[in-house]
Amino acid sequence: MELRATALFKKFLLDIFDIMFPLFTMILSYISNICDKL
Repeated sequence: MELRATALFKKFLLDIFDIMFPLFTMILSYISNICDKL
């Protein structure tokens, strides 16, 4: 039971990472674009 919960938790974290990472890179590129224009 505990092992299954850990596996589910890891999958949950990976799913969040898959969503957050592209978002984070998008925000970073957006910020660098603004900095270039300043």
